[in-house]
Amino acid sequence: MVYHARARSSASARKAFELARNRRRKVTSVDQVERARELAALAEGGRRNRRGYPDIALDHLLVDNCAMQLIPTPRRFDIV
Repeated sequence: MVYHARARSSASARKAFELARNRRRKVTSVDQVERARELAALAEGGRRNRRGYPDIALDHLLVDNCAMQLIPTPRRFDIV
C-alpha cells in the first residue's frame, strides 16, 4: 500500500509543481494525521519532486489547520 501511495503522490506532486510554475509558485500539501504511513510517503514524494522545481515554495499542513486558514486567508494558498 505504501508503494502505491508513493507512486500516486509522486505523480500528483509533479503535476502540482508544473501547475505552480505558471501561477504564483506555491504548493501546499494537505494531509490527515491519522494516516501516518501514507503521510510520510506523500511528504517524501513532495520533497523528492521538489528537487526539480527549486523555484516553487512547498508547505505541508494538516487538514484541520488548512481549513482554519483557508477561510480567513484564501490568498495564502495557490495549488493545494
